Amino acid sequence: MLDDKGKHLRTIGSYGAGKSQFKYPNRIAVDGEDNLYVSDYLNHRIQKFDSAGKFVKEWGGFGTANGDFQYPYGIDTDADNNVYVVEYKNRIQQFDSEGEHMATFATKFGTADGELRYPRGIAVADKLLCAGRSVYVADAYNRTRLTPRVKSLFTKWLAWTR
Repeated sequence: MLDDKGKHLRTIGSYGAGKSQFKYPNRIAVDGEDNLYVSDYLNHRIQKFDSAGKFVKEWGGFGTANGDFQYPYGIDTDADNNVYVVEYKNRIQQFDSEGEHMATFATKFGTADGELRYPRGIAVADKLLCAGRSVYVADAYNRTRLTPRVKSLFTKWLAWTR
């Protein structure tokens, strides 16, 4: 953790599979209460820490059921402190701040509208004072936008091919 001038304050965690340990920590997000969420890619879980860096909880595990993960990659929070996680295996999950599963979006692999193909990043736009809540996903083979207010609306906004 760094202060506002870039000075090192503390290091959170070490290598491993226990609490406060990581195997390929991939992305981080901070909610409105300054809690830190870390996507732990090879442990297939999310870990939550308070603003002082103290471990609060973890959730997930390898699998395809709601609440499980297959390589969680991108992570972000919204204005209500909900947590959004995009998985390398083509799925977006929404959780409350305690890790309770709320919704799953975009579960199909592909390049058509509503499908994902190796998503990597996620950003929730409501914290930017945008109208409504939109979730933007950076996908290795697609560029997509999801609006959870209308769960059936999932439109491609920029196509890109290799």
